[in-house]
Amino acid sequence: MRVTFFSVGVLALALFGCTANDQSASPTGTGTATAATTAGPVAAETAPLTFDRWSVVLVTLSPPGRPQITSSFCRFPTPLVWADRLAASGDCRLLHWGEAQELAGILEPLDVGEITVEVNDVEVPLRPLDPSLSCLREAGLSVPDLRTGDVVRVRSTGGADVPAFDLSLPVPDTAGAATTPPGESLEIGAPWALGWTGTRASDVFVEVRGKLADRDLALSCRGLAGESLTLPAELTALWPAGVERAKIQTGTEVAIDTGGSEPVTLRITAYDDEVGTRVTVGGPTP
Repeated sequence: MRVTFFSVGVLALALFGCTANDQSASPTGTGTATAATTAGPVAAETAPLTFDRWSVVLVTLSPPGRPQITSSFCRFPTPLVWADRLAASGDCRLLHWGEAQELAGILEPLDVGEITVEVNDVEVPLRPLDPSLSCLREAGLSVPDLRTGDVVRVRSTGGADVPAFDLSLPVPDTAGAATTPPGESLEIGAPWALGWTGTRASDVFVEVRGKLADRDLALSCRGLAGESLTLPAELTALWPAGVERAKIQTGTEVAIDTGGSEPVTLRITAYDDEVGTRVTVGGPTP
């Protein structure tokens, strides 16, 4: 058996970004950036984020490896809490992932029919990751390399739960690595000036990530334009103490869906690299 335990938060965020059930829209295309996006008023709260259904095809590009193409067409008999939202400000969310769980007993497959991905005239079927998790599928190693502008097309024959669909998206420009030098310190309760290079996209995301109590924590901002972002002190003050292995991750993300009350989403996420830029996050110096 290849898949036994998943970190539910990791899987959910990978499939949906920080937008799922969070009253914020995903970007749907690429454009020319004219100004940086800044955070708005800060709302501090502990709000559980839940899923009761996944209907998504995710294309993940993280150099230097080949693209990963996965899909999830699943329902949860009981809504699943995948993360706690600790704060929100404009396009930014502070999220603390849920604990790892065995998903085999809590996922039910949606009947979607056969799913095929087409890239550069190569058609690849999506097949189950594991017999016990038939609603999770992958394209395996047969996917050709992707470049900016290549079109990814996903279509299904449809089934009893999900009608047939046909979605296409071009691969977006990739954001450059964070310009914050490795080893630089970010002070909790002070403004954080974050930057990135090498993109004209208006669909950039920036995440400051780490581990808290063995679970992922992320201050994640999406749908950005420009080449920099300053997070206000009121937001960074809510970063918990004791977070380990902090890093800054940048990239671009675009999505399109079928619309309706239960849409199917095609999402392309391109990370700057596999590691990100390591930083130290701590309290003010006495």
